[in-house]
Amino acid sequence: DEALLLLQDIEPSYVILYDTDVSFIRAIEIYCSIYPSANEDNRLHVFFMMFEASAEEKNFMKSLEHEQNAFERLIHHKKTMPMPMFTVGAGATQEMQQALNSGSGLAGTYAKGSLPLSVDTRTGRGKPKANSDKRDIAVDVREFRSALPSILHQGGMR
Repeated sequence: DEALLLLQDIEPSYVILYDTDVSFIRAIEIYCSIYPSANEDNRLHVFFMMFEASAEEKNFMKSLEHEQNAFERLIHHKKTMPMPMFTVGAGATQEMQQALNSGSGLAGTYAKGSLPLSVDTRTGRGKPKANSDKRDIAVDVREFRSALPSILHQGGMR
């Protein structure tokens, strides 16, 4: 990043910003975290020069609000994301654990269920051999939005 390289070359004690750019502000924050100052007198001081109630201030506040909303959405998506199959562990059913440990009963997987394979299903090639101990599970259409059907399928259930 050019801004970070500029700050590393100059090593400023004061920065006065009259054109507020959020990316440059983030570069200043990274610079301060890389080169922390133990003494409060030597730390970097940042000042913003802008008119109150100006278009520049409104644009800056809008960009900060947009950035904050993006982080909030990211945190919300992270909270609602399903856990990856390899981290299910204690929440998995006994059949799923057996299917993962054996690795042989998993159709369309490789390396004991860790890597998916693309299989040509039009002509029946790649179709797994009939396995009588597999259980059929009926899943309601509304449940396809959740992670459970994909976890069950990866666990070797039909």
